[in-house]
Amino acid sequence: MNMTTIKSFTSLEQSKVLSKILSDESSDMVYLRCGFEDEGEYSILVGSYHEGYTEKEDGTIVPVFDDHIPAWSLVALLEEIPEVINFDDDENDYALKIFKESGLYYLSYGNPLENGKVEIEAQENFVDACYWMILKLHELKML
Repeated sequence: MNMTTIKSFTSLEQSKVLSKILSDESSDMVYLRCGFEDEGEYSILVGSYHEGYTEKEDGTIVPVFDDHIPAWSLVALLEEIPEVINFDDDENDYALKIFKESGLYYLSYGNPLENGKVEIEAQENFVDACYWMILKLHELKML
């Protein structure tokens, strides 16, 4: 039996990039550094990034773990992608279109009169497609 692993959350590299774009509070997972500092190994844990903080007696907020990076599940990524966008120079609204064809995921924004005003290259998994759309929208200052 051929078992295919389905990617359900951002990779460490994707998480590092998204942590500079999205709010930490929007994440629902976290990569925690394991072992010694120079090893650079991380484990993924379910739970919000901001749950990795605690309040000290003096009221200061400090991280529970020394080195952690927010990560996003597919659901959290979809929450960050707007359903509809509008371009300043255009009176039309552009709705998010998601479809899968021949094993590839396509995300784009378009309207009935025009094909894909904003689109990304087709991706083999949905998490990567969402990741690239977020980067595209950020580049266009639409997030």
